[in-house]
Amino acid sequence: MEALFERYKDWWWTRYPKDPERGMKTRFARAAKADPRYMSHVWNGRKEIGHGVARLMEQGMRAVGQEFADVVDGWMDNDHSRPKPMRYKDLSLHDTLEACFETNSIETQRAMNELESRLLLEQVANSNNLMG
Repeated sequence: MEALFERYKDWWWTRYPKDPERGMKTRFARAAKADPRYMSHVWNGRKEIGHGVARLMEQGMRAVGQEFADVVDGWMDNDHSRPKPMRYKDLSLHDTLEACFETNSIETQRAMNELESRLLLEQVANSNNLMG
């Protein structure tokens, strides 16, 4: 939700640069068709955004303007605050794995398991070719 809120603030301030930040969360909630009181609970950590509210907010943001046309159903289910992909070609294999693991340890472990499986299968295939 933070990424969507930041986009909304940028959008708002390109149109109304002199508006104060005060009240921005309320404006965002109303634009996203969400109850500002409910959203206050979300921002303060007392509630979480459910599936229905997320879809309603995505729909509300699309109605705001063409700038939010890419906010399709399910957009809020993804993390849009992640850093850009790293350039691995300049790193050693160890540094690359370490950087990946720090970014997303579960996905890195899955990728390593898949690579290990493929390497084992390749070794078996090569040894079968040598024998036969």
